This record gives sequence, structure tokens and C-alpha cells, in this order.
Amino acid sequence: PVAKKPKENAKETATSPAKSPAKSPAKNASMSPAVPTQADGVSQTQQQRAAQNKQVAVGKQLQRKATEVWEAAQTAGTTPDLAALLVEQTWRVILGPEFSKEYMQSLR
Repeated sequence: PVAKKPKENAKETATSPAKSPAKSPAKNASMSPAVPTQADGVSQTQQQRAAQNKQVAVGKQLQRKATEVWEAAQTAGTTPDLAALLVEQTWRVILGPEFSKEYMQSLR
């Protein structure tokens, strides 16, 4: 029997590496610099992001409270008490003395 000549195309595919399925692109080291992590394994950037997310969540919760106060007053057919709308504690502390002044009493 006579051996068949390999096709030119077959020679190329035999020597070229097999293509693997699509993979996610490799991360560029310059895009995500190595950030030192603390003992708990959380980087400073991650801690900052967590703190910011917490602030946003607390802000949304306080806004929901203020909205509930407003809607309850509307349902009752009254205007909401300004002090009740200050759901954030630091504003209550700062503005507390203002609510006892005469001009504020006229606003109620």
C-alpha cells in the first residue's frame, strides 16, 4: 500500500496549537495595582467602598422615613411637623434650638 501524502492544510493544523474556548481577557496589572491588604484580607479600597455603600444605604433608609412622615401627614390632611421630617440625628442636634424660636413657631 502506498502512503497518502499529508495535505498542506493538515500540516498547519497539526503544528498550530488548538484553540481553546473563549476565555475572559487577562487582567492588566497596570489597571489594578496591587493594594496591600490588612490582616482580615480586605484592602483599604474595599473598606472605603463598604463605608460609602453603608452611608448610601443609611441615607436611603432615612429618606424612606421622611417620606413616610410626609405621606402620613397628607393622609391625615395636615402638614407634617418640620421636626418630624428631620430624621437624620445630626440635623436634629444642630437645628434643635431653632425649632424653639419664634419664627419657627409661625412656620408650623
